[in-house]
Amino acid sequence: MRRLASRLLHRISNTLSHETNSLVRDDVALSLLQPFIDDYIPWSGAALRPAAICAVLNDIVLNRRKMVVEFGSGISSYFITRALGKHGGELVSFDNDRDWQDLLRERLLRSTDIETTVSLVHAPLKACSLSLDGSPWYDMDIVERNLSRHSIDLCLVDGPASFKSKMRHARYPAVPVVKDKLGQSYSIYLDDALREGEAEIFRRWQDELGVTGSAFADRGGFGLIRTPGTYFTAL
Repeated sequence: MRRLASRLLHRISNTLSHETNSLVRDDVALSLLQPFIDDYIPWSGAALRPAAICAVLNDIVLNRRKMVVEFGSGISSYFITRALGKHGGELVSFDNDRDWQDLLRERLLRSTDIETTVSLVHAPLKACSLSLDGSPWYDMDIVERNLSRHSIDLCLVDGPASFKSKMRHARYPAVPVVKDKLGQSYSIYLDDALREGEAEIFRRWQDELGVTGSAFADRGGFGLIRTPGTYFTAL
């Protein structure tokens, strides 16, 4: 009984330590992101964590990323656009929620030159031949039409929403779709990489790309696959 209680206390202690580290890193990240913020941002629990956003922006700046593709428009779109606007580059962001994208376009991105730095593309969820378990994904025709001319050097996957059990593998098609469009140097970020469904997706992507990735539990909860020789820094 004592041994069981000791193990339980150890587990609770580790969990609290992990959460504390995560919160501290997010707090630091928010302070670093302040120069990009000039309007209220409706941040929700579904959004990419601040520490994860900082990791993506570090990647963009350090590795001089010019073509960023995002599946799941959100707060990250705002910060990525601001970073690309200062250093040059383009973001193509897909989402199935037209109203949310309109909000981003009208409010979050109104202070940037969105005509030259970002394309917010509405792509409804439809049946997808690349799906692992029948989960719908973004309309393939729309995605292919908007990516046909691009060489991608950073891909961020934070959609579709996959917190429901029946949608746990919904984000899988992203890498099969962009695989042949990746540049010689690239990074692929997967949000929520520690959840069961995303963890399986992350393993499959590494096998398919032949590149070993890493998951960052207390640095934003994302998974990252990147080509050797690229710079990476996280809080």
